[in-house]
Amino acid sequence: MNDELNSPRTIWVLLAELAKRQFDWDIHDREIGARRIRDEVRRHFNPVPFERLDSAKDSDYSVFPVNSFLHLPPDNKGGWKQPILRASFDVIDGHTVFRVKAAILVENKERNEKGEAIYVHRGIGIRFESQEGPAGKSIHDYAHAQLSCAFDKGSPRLPHCPSWLPDVHPAIPIEAENRVDILCCALKSLYGARSEPLKWLASAVKNRTLCRSLGVETGRRVSRWAGVG
Repeated sequence: MNDELNSPRTIWVLLAELAKRQFDWDIHDREIGARRIRDEVRRHFNPVPFERLDSAKDSDYSVFPVNSFLHLPPDNKGGWKQPILRASFDVIDGHTVFRVKAAILVENKERNEKGEAIYVHRGIGIRFESQEGPAGKSIHDYAHAQLSCAFDKGSPRLPHCPSWLPDVHPAIPIEAENRVDILCCALKSLYGARSEPLKWLASAVKNRTLCRSLGVETGRRVSRWAGVG
């Protein structure tokens, strides 16, 4: 499986375009809260260098440096929150699984024991995965999304994420025919139908140079997910 919509190189180029804009989304100009949560998340989660993603090849299955993350724009629907993510390709019993591991960091304004207003940050994880094996050979033999409380097994839990959070089931089926679909599904899930990063990415891939790097089909697929035609 090495067509355009499943190629690791396609995924890395798309993520590199988002990484170039990590701390320069329009919302940072408009909202103090967006800047505040951006700075707080950045203090605890290292941003991935876009050059590392941009230079990756089809043969590169895991290119995010250890403990580095792609920072997405904050969102104030239901209170300030900011997603971050990592992506990788893992080979399990000869089958390649594509994973987008995301965390949503949520900010709550509370009062401490002295009655002083403080901001408390909590996190919850969700990962989007391609099928983990041939049909009938795995309990997760379909594209799906799962909850998680850490980016990797054995790594520190996300802040104030409950340790009892189930990370095997539910495994919610998602509409994804290829790896580009899985990435777009993650971006749409994190923001809803008018996902700003997804719409921005759709416009970015129309850039002539980027289209030559990615291929026309990728642009069409991302545009379809973004709802921009």
